Amino acid sequence: MTKNTYDQGRLNLPFVGICTFGKYPYIEDWDKI
Repeated sequence: MTKNTYDQGRLNLPFVGICTFGKYPYIEDWDKI
């Protein structure tokens, strides 16, 4: 189930960004992109 959520999250950067923010610094990824 976690894998499926991650896949969908990658497509929805803004949506997963807020959700993943609590898990780990997602902003770092934005800088790379």
